[in-house]
Amino acid sequence: MELAGANLAGCILADANLTGANLKGANLKGAVLANTALKGANLSDVKLEGVDLSAADLTGAAVRSPDSLPPDVKQILSDHFEWIRSDGRRGSRAKLAKADLTYINLAGADLSGCDLNGANLTGANLSKTSFVMSDLSGTNLAGADLSQAKLDGINLAKADLSTARLAGAQLGPVDIKDSKGKPTGRKWPSNLAGCKLTGADLSGANLEYANLGHADFSNANLTKANLTSANLTDARMDGAVLDGAAFDRVSAS
Repeated sequence: MELAGANLAGCILADANLTGANLKGANLKGAVLANTALKGANLSDVKLEGVDLSAADLTGAAVRSPDSLPPDVKQILSDHFEWIRSDGRRGSRAKLAKADLTYINLAGADLSGCDLNGANLTGANLSKTSFVMSDLSGTNLAGADLSQAKLDGINLAKADLSTARLAGAQLGPVDIKDSKGKPTGRKWPSNLAGCKLTGADLSGANLEYANLGHADFSNANLTKANLTSANLTDARMDGAVLDGAAFDRVSAS
């Protein structure tokens, strides 16, 4: 479907099928695309102010490229990638607390160790992205695609992951090593305490040893998820799909 440059401001497109549509440069200000199918759509350079994309399927969609970011943010990301490549010898760790990264496409990027505390990543494409030992506490990841992402040891305390896609994501612990690089036998678990995961897809996700205290999994899909040894104290599971999920040795009090 060819909609490049179209003026769709304020349009109601809820539940529409826009799979593969070309919306490059379109005006979607204030539009409602709730539950809309946008798989593989081209949403680059689209005006998205005030748009409602709740529960929209943005799998594989080209939304906002890193090139569209402000120069200072692009430099911070570039320095971080160099920091990763050089094992910390060059570049610097990304610190983007409270940054506006809505609908950004960073699929497959390595952002391990970064600080994105309080950032807005609504609708972002982060599939297969690595956030090992990163701080994403308090971030808005509503509707984001984190399928098959590597999130071991991450801090997602009080983050909003409602309707996010985390199928096959790795949220397990990181083995703590001493100054010589030898395992100490201790683990650094992922922290999702107080996290909002309502309606999220966590099918096949690994949450082993994760801190899920006070997390809200209402209506989430946890089919075949691994929650072995997780802390589920006061976690909400109302309406959650738990078929085949592993709950061995969980703590609930």
